[in-house]
Amino acid sequence: MENWTTIQHCTISTWDQHLDWMIANSKGHSQGAQVFRMVYSETIYAIWMERNFCIFEKRGREWESIAKEIAYVSCVRAPPKIRCTVQDFKF
Repeated sequence: MENWTTIQHCTISTWDQHLDWMIANSKGHSQGAQVFRMVYSETIYAIWMERNFCIFEKRGREWESIAKEIAYVSCVRAPPKIRCTVQDFKF
């Protein structure tokens, strides 16, 4: 079993560095790139939804709860090609 967060981490201090890191990890048709794109987009969506929840509902959730939701949604939405890979990850 592989940990779902085993993407190469690096120190990012500018938006351009973040974009370079994101592009480098999402290029290609490999399973790793597909998983990265899926989890990255789910993360951006979850951050946006949490932001709206905090602003309009005046409540927030712990980051652990948000991370579990991202992992769960990623498993459910994984396309057939990478479903087994995603489901084998340790969440």
